[in-house]
Amino acid sequence: MITSEGKYQMVEAVYSSRNTNVFKALDTQTGQNVILKTINHDDYNPINIPKLKNEYRLLEKLGSQYVVNVYELLRVEDRFSIVMEDFGGISLSEYMKSDSPGLVELLDIALKTTACLDHIHRNAIIHKDINPSNIVYNPDSGIIKIIDPGIASEFSSETIQALNPNTLEGTLAYISPEQTGRMNRTVDYRTDFYSFGVTGLIIKPSRLICFALPIKSSLP
Repeated sequence: MITSEGKYQMVEAVYSSRNTNVFKALDTQTGQNVILKTINHDDYNPINIPKLKNEYRLLEKLGSQYVVNVYELLRVEDRFSIVMEDFGGISLSEYMKSDSPGLVELLDIALKTTACLDHIHRNAIIHKDINPSNIVYNPDSGIIKIIDPGIASEFSSETIQALNPNTLEGTLAYISPEQTGRMNRTVDYRTDFYSFGVTGLIIKPSRLICFALPIKSSLP
């Protein structure tokens, strides 16, 4: 396991998937806490490099209070990483596991997330992967930010061809029907609001207002 990237020392693993790893890290030169997102080289796929570069470019373009701010696209030998701010937030999915926010707090989270989406859409970007893991929340400061626009599109709309479920981009349980390519409709900014609507169904771990997600991720 890599314990450092350049001047950044890994402190704690935050998230790991087949494609990427996310760490809390320390800038050893400035003492600043950062978040480091790296490509998972244990299951290396070259397609992940342009995705990571695209994510960095879009976050840099969107730089504001509504999305996580980026500091640099780091390259060490053949490894690429995004260095991002650490504002003390955790994903909404993790927060909902550890706490049970009241109605006022839930409404505040919803309104702030909507403002984040409005900022993204005003910059002609469709995120396409809005879900509780990509909404980061600091319960102490109340700050909400959107992360991970790796599959986002810079279009007002786009047509998605029908794809095998194993190759779909996004989180299947949260993506809109048109994003699956199985409807004769273009994908526009409303796909993000559909995904956010599904996210809003969650009121506590393993419990939904309607008691079932619209799409079960195990189904094709």
